[in-house]
Parts: sequence; structure tokens; C-alpha cells
Amino acid sequence: MAYAPRIIRDVRGCILAGITFSLLFSFLFLLGALPPPPGPMTRVTPGISGNLEGGHLGVRDPRQVMLEMHGDLGFEKCVGNPMAVKSPEDIRANRSVCLHDVDPKSYRHNWTCAEQAMRRTYGFSLVFSPNNVMPDAPDNTRRTSDVGEGGHEIRRFRYVEIPKTGSSLVKYQLGSLLDKCGPSKKYGNAVVIADRDWYGLRPPESLERNEEAFAFIRHPVKRFISGYGTIMRRLGRKENQERLRGFVFEWGMKKLKGMKELKRIWSLPEPERFDVFVDHYLELGDGLLMYDFGGNCPLMAHVLSQTWFLNLYSKPIKYIGRTETLNDDYRHFFGDIVGLRTDCVAGHVSELTTTDSQANTGDASNAVNREIAVNPINRREGQKAGVREDVYYLRECRSSVAKLNDHFRVEMDAFGYAPV
Repeated sequence: MAYAPRIIRDVRGCILAGITFSLLFSFLFLLGALPPPPGPMTRVTPGISGNLEGGHLGVRDPRQVMLEMHGDLGFEKCVGNPMAVKSPEDIRANRSVCLHDVDPKSYRHNWTCAEQAMRRTYGFSLVFSPNNVMPDAPDNTRRTSDVGEGGHEIRRFRYVEIPKTGSSLVKYQLGSLLDKCGPSKKYGNAVVIADRDWYGLRPPESLERNEEAFAFIRHPVKRFISGYGTIMRRLGRKENQERLRGFVFEWGMKKLKGMKELKRIWSLPEPERFDVFVDHYLELGDGLLMYDFGGNCPLMAHVLSQTWFLNLYSKPIKYIGRTETLNDDYRHFFGDIVGLRTDCVAGHVSELTTTDSQANTGDASNAVNREIAVNPINRREGQKAGVREDVYYLRECRSSVAKLNDHFRVEMDAFGYAPV
């Protein structure tokens, strides 16, 4: 019984110590000295600012993010393009020199088709008038200075096109928007001057000083599947079937390289055809550009990596949108960043509306495939060639999909996409 008072004192001391530590912890928490408890997980794009589900543009060049995440993606030599990084095709081919520094005569592919595939940028200028007064754009301000007559500010933009990222709709809408808001039109607080100068590789010093570039990206594997559908459908055209025979009359008989193997692949049933084509692409990379399809020469470019196309622009790309949120990003870019009136932009964005771009499958290529009287060539291209929906290949071709996940890993890391 003699020990009872001591036990009581010990219990009281423990209780007081607990209360003291609880009060101290609460005080430090209120001061922000301790981290808050973990909240719900959100998927935010690493490097490229922007939530994958949120639908707003990123503001970092994906190539710079790729270099930061994978420091070994730089070229030993790339004088013509300091922004270039190794694309998945460059990595697989173990290249040390970028495409800008390659002599066309030594290029092992069909340079004509490669050059056509490189013409993927589209320029336009906007003349902003002071105090939102809308005069017609002075002729002598075009491409001459950052400030025109009367203090008109000139801003120049360039769209870096990546096939199968909704590019057909963007080009159509972009052209329509420029025509609506052209030099003779008074709309919003800017006059739009369309340069419409498509070009390929150019060093930075040949570009406009204050030019701002933008592009749209998409999940690399799902984009590849969409590009595969386009290729197979177009191979079924009469003129391309003639070229698959391996020769064509063009100023005499012209023998075409490799067509026998490509024709064999085209004739296979699904899903075997997809599996064989994936292996063919992984073997050749951008060597697929050797296939010469005349007027539609760079047909195979539809499955080349997105980095391959981003590398065609030798300055930083300032704004990055997503095909999965094309409507929101298009509206944000032309409304909030470019500065056109929101009602002008909204009228054009309405044609981009598609249920598929909001579907959980993520097959936002249907933003292209479901164009309504916009570009019927792209509408459901793959289905006419027996190509299935992307979910079919994701389910039935797991081995090939795993190969593609590995091949495009550096892009998915930088773009903020998970393997499928």
C-alpha cells in the first residue's frame, strides 16, 4: 500500500506529459511546421504544368522535361537545333547526330518522303491595336517589326503539327479562325494575319525573334494505334495498292523498295497484322519513311514518335495542349493566351465537340475520326481496312502493347501518361 501514492503520481505525470505534447503538436501544426496529413492522390503532369484531367495547357517544352528526367537523351552533335533530344526512334537506332545535321544525300531513307514528313509547322501573326481599336492591319507591319504603325503590337505564333493528335481538326479550325478574323475583319482586340508558311527543318536564327510555338500531345501508345489504323486504311486505296506491287510508272519504270514485305503485312488478318506491324516499326523506326507513296509520300509518319515531330522546331515550344482535352486547351490558348474574343473562339471550338474525347477509353483520335463535314478523309479511316477499336488491341495484343510501352517510355514519363 506504500507504493500507491507513487503510482498515482506517475500516472498523473504521464497524463500531463501527453497533454503537453498534444498541445505542442497542435501548435506546431497550426504554424505550418509539420506537413498536413496526406490528401487524395491527384495525377498531375510531371514537368509539363497541367492536370491530365483538368484540361489546361502546359507551359514547358516536353523536350526540356525529357532531358531533365533522362539526362542521356542529348545528341553529341546538333548544331542546327539546340532544342533537339533523342526521340524513341533515335534511341533505338543509337544515333549521336540529330536530323538537322544529317546530309540529305547520306540519309539512309527516302529523303523526299522524309522531307515531306518534316513540313509540319504553320505560322500566323496577330496585330493588336492600342486601346482595342480595330483598324485594318497595315501592310508594312507584316513580318517587319514587333510594333507596327500607330503602336500596333505584333505577336507571331507557330503551330507545330503532330499527326494523330487531332491535327486535322486543329488545322481546319485554325484556318477557319484566321479567315474569320482576317486582316479585313474587325473582331475582338486583334487582327490575324495568316502566314501559312509550312516548312521543315530550320535553324533558330532563321525563325522570327518573338515567335511563340504551340503543339498538342497525346498518349503515345494510343496515338500509335490510331496512326496504324490510318496507314492500313490508306494502303487499301487503289493507287497505293498499285505501289505495293513494287513498281510504278513515273517518267519510266520506277522500282519501289521493300513493298513486298509491307504488302504481306497489309494482307494479314487482325490481330496478327498489328503484331507484325509493331515489330516492323520497332525494327525500322523512321526507316519506314523509305516507303514511297507518291503524293501521299510520308504515310508512315503517322506512327513516328511525337518527339520526332517536336524536334522539327528548333526553338522552345511555349504551350503544350492535350488531345484528350482538346476543346478546353484550344479555347484556353486562343482565348486566354492569344487574346482573341472568347465568343469568337467558342464558335469555332463548338465543332471540336465529341463524346469520345471525354470517354474513359482515352481514344481522343476520335476527335479526328468523328469530324462532321470537316475532313471526311479522316473519318473512321481504320474501320474500312478491318482495323478494330484501340481497346481491342489493348486487350488482345498485350505482348505488342508491352513493347510499345517500353519503346515510348521516355515520352510517357515526360508527358505524364501511364503505361496502358
